[in-house]
Amino acid sequence: MSERASYAHRKWGKVGMLTNPDKEQAAVLDRAIAAVAIASGVSPAKLVNKDRRPEVCDARFIVYHICMNANVEFSRSSLGRALGRDHGTIINGINIVDERLDPNERAFAEFQMLYKRTMKEYEKLKHEKDPKRMVQELCVHDG
Repeated sequence: MSERASYAHRKWGKVGMLTNPDKEQAAVLDRAIAAVAIASGVSPAKLVNKDRRPEVCDARFIVYHICMNANVEFSRSSLGRALGRDHGTIINGINIVDERLDPNERAFAEFQMLYKRTMKEYEKLKHEKDPKRMVQELCVHDG
């Protein structure tokens, strides 16, 4: 498997196919998955499978948002393929995050706290030289 392949691709085969991935795209995806898993307690495996529970969907939407707002070129289609979704799902998830992050939306205070915790974890992981190792360790502990 290519060193450039994301964790999602290495772990689940057809899921995780980035179109012409570079190391930075794979690293951003791995960091986003790890940060969300740490902050939310949702395992990396659940982030890329078909689990539709609200807490898993919220965490997955944050992964989309982080990847699309990183300083790396992701197309919505390639990110969707990387996570086993289509581009419309990615767009919808990003829009949901944007709506919930509106400071006037007090009903989503818990979601906003999760997003802040996730972004703190993501900032810590930016300096991680091997983000895929972090994700693999999270999967081992998920057991």
